[in-house]
Amino acid sequence: MLTPEGLKEQAELLKLPLNKQRAIVREYAQTIILRAIYQTDFAQKIFFMGGTALRFAYGLKRFSEDLDFNAEKLSLADFKEILASCSKALEKEGFTCEISQKERTSLLIGQLKLTNILQNYKITPLKSEKLMVKVEINRPVWHMETESAVVDRFGYLFSILLMSKGALLSGKVDALINRFRGRDIYDVIFMLQRKFPLKVELKQVILERIENINPNELMRLSKQVEPFLVDEEEKDFVVNAKTYIGKLLTQYE
Repeated sequence: MLTPEGLKEQAELLKLPLNKQRAIVREYAQTIILRAIYQTDFAQKIFFMGGTALRFAYGLKRFSEDLDFNAEKLSLADFKEILASCSKALEKEGFTCEISQKERTSLLIGQLKLTNILQNYKITPLKSEKLMVKVEINRPVWHMETESAVVDRFGYLFSILLMSKGALLSGKVDALINRFRGRDIYDVIFMLQRKFPLKVELKQVILERIENINPNELMRLSKQVEPFLVDEEEKDFVVNAKTYIGKLLTQYE
């Protein structure tokens, strides 16, 4: 377990805002859990995706709460074994943990509730408050394009497998259409700025979705994502999403 001073030093190395202590502690726990997952026998068929994957692998400047994956042929029994490994890794660092899991069609959903981490770092005065990290694994039937990356955070250095850049962007475009939250707009802009591969047919889909939002709604969505941004001034990306996205999509012509 990192001491409070050690955690602060690591946060400074990662250029994290020290006033967001809860987010820093969550990210520390996520790092321990992610490393544990990729040390299991199932590592070669689990592929990281979503906002936390963008953050850990590509430097997304937004804190993300869950760990999301795609996987090939993973059973509920396998998932329980993975979560048990995560719990052991947390306990090795001095963090007690409660585990729960369930299966819903193609989705495996796990919750790791850390019962003492917030108290150890004096994030809360409440003895009963827990930090929950959700682990979700989808089991798609289609072929998955994947890549590898190295994670270097909080004193840990390890390799991971994740969905390809093109797949990550396609997944976020899908979220933009079907869920539509401030974080989805922010993440799409982040990926377009870095020229993640984009399917030709998705360009018009993105433009139409953004053009149909009124400015007041964009302002509301910017406030929704603001607390999770490393640099809160970047909420402007959401406020002026039409301008940013329109400009960035010209790179794909």
